[in-house]
Amino acid sequence: MARGDLVFDLFRYAQDNMPSHTRFLQSGSVWDEALTLFMHNMNHGGESINEQALQEYHNTLIEVVKKLKNEITNYSYYLTDFGRKKDGTTPHVFSGSPKFLYNAMQDDVPLADWSSYKLLCIYGYYARFIADENILVNPSRTPRAE
Repeated sequence: MARGDLVFDLFRYAQDNMPSHTRFLQSGSVWDEALTLFMHNMNHGGESINEQALQEYHNTLIEVVKKLKNEITNYSYYLTDFGRKKDGTTPHVFSGSPKFLYNAMQDDVPLADWSSYKLLCIYGYYARFIADENILVNPSRTPRAE
């Protein structure tokens, strides 16, 4: 049943139509340049990114992640502000770049380690211990999605 939240509805649909042991992994940047611009354009007709657009995207992302963590079984996330530029934005895609994939982007955990850990756990193996399965940028400033 659609609730009017495209991202949540997508995960809910996937959960309802996939085996119960399916793991849902989401990674992203909390000031995503492309998604901020897209959201600002769709909601306000804006064609450039400003502080209000960045904050709106960031707040929406955090709310959605909280909702997903609370309502979607086997959902984990990795959010970071690594690579933040002078204009306040972060790269849209970082998983394909060795610079971003293997650097300790968030809480001293590289995205590659988090992804490997999650995938190995699915198959019953153990990887480097990560105390908190969910990585979120600046936990002291931003509410954790737990």
